[in-house]
Amino acid sequence: MTITVFNFTKEDFVVNQLWYTVAMQIGGIITAPVNFSGILVILFCATNELKGYRWHLLVYQICCTCSDIMLNFGVFPTVYSPFPAGSVDGFLFSVFNVDKLAQVVG
Repeated sequence: MTITVFNFTKEDFVVNQLWYTVAMQIGGIITAPVNFSGILVILFCATNELKGYRWHLLVYQICCTCSDIMLNFGVFPTVYSPFPAGSVDGFLFSVFNVDKLAQVVG
């Protein structure tokens, strides 16, 4: 019978966030115009086809746009995958010094 003991050091968990930061910023830059154009299409273009569902779609699209902006730019979560741990390093923390716990809970 073999017993395996895991000896982890700090260097095993150092995460290079550069690729993640760049990917989130590029994703935010791409999705922001798409979301705003979706709002404009719901408001001005497809009025006859969306008679009963127009306002429901508009509220849904506005909520999705706000959550995308907050996720990609405001909070910017970093999750350390094998463990239930993470940090937030977004615009709200770097500029406004909003507490990290308040960003996670809020």
